[in-house]
Amino acid sequence: MPLLPARRVTPRRLASRRLASRRLAVVATATMAGAALLSACSTSSADPNPAPSASGTTAGPTQSAQARKATSTYQRYVKAEAAALVTGTEQFVAAVKAGDTSRAKALYPTARSHFERIEPVAASFGDLDPRIDGREDGLEEGETFGGYHRLEKDLWRTGLTAESSRVADQLLADVELLAKEAQGATFQPIDLANGSKALLDEMASGKVTGEEERYSHTDLYDFAANLDGCTTALAALTPMITASDPTLAATIADRQKALEKVLAQHRTGRDGWQSYTALTDRDVKELSAALDAYSEAAAQAAAAVA
Repeated sequence: MPLLPARRVTPRRLASRRLASRRLAVVATATMAGAALLSACSTSSADPNPAPSASGTTAGPTQSAQARKATSTYQRYVKAEAAALVTGTEQFVAAVKAGDTSRAKALYPTARSHFERIEPVAASFGDLDPRIDGREDGLEEGETFGGYHRLEKDLWRTGLTAESSRVADQLLADVELLAKEAQGATFQPIDLANGSKALLDEMASGKVTGEEERYSHTDLYDFAANLDGCTTALAALTPMITASDPTLAATIADRQKALEKVLAQHRTGRDGWQSYTALTDRDVKELSAALDAYSEAAAQAAAAVA
């Protein structure tokens, strides 16, 4: 596929770059915080060369029992969602390569929902994140547009071509590699707290605005999956948060329920969600307000588990 030409830097493109920078900053923050935690808790009997985690922090025996339980719970969640992502992507790719546009469109939002659920720690998988989930206006000069969003554009805007099959093959290869890496991924509590907050910020800037799924308008599938990923991460941390600040733990739970209640108004059937185009300005404002309230409370989780 030819390389894309250099682009004029638009406000939207700058916003996309800032978002990418923020996600990288989250990983860096998690790394430093995790290192500080290890330094404070280390004993002379600790392994002097513990294995690095997927997110760049260090996983080792110095975690408290609560921390080990929290991270192991979330690790199982990530592994399960990564495996489901492979299965869903296989079905989606098969439909794309068969030229079955209707089936591919139906599978698109549900297949990628598994990726959206692990986005609190997606940055820990390096460039697999943008290769699987990158948007066209987030590309740097010389990068090519691929992954789920390239196929979204092909399905809803330009039509499937022979190139779509090549993009689909690469997407599946990247997803399979992510699932393989997920099997050995380890995280620190601070990773889950900071990653959740960063994703809630991303939801506010891209998911609730309809910018993420600009061709398919399946943004609410992403929103619901992101919320599931964040609430799962924070639920794993709840015992730690409660021990540090029981009022904060209660506030996070209450605001989570409030956001879920607002979102549930837009469900269709058992597992579906309304098209973003069906939302009114009032709907968007209501979702944004509930999301902001939840994000404000979740932002304090990092300090509670550090």
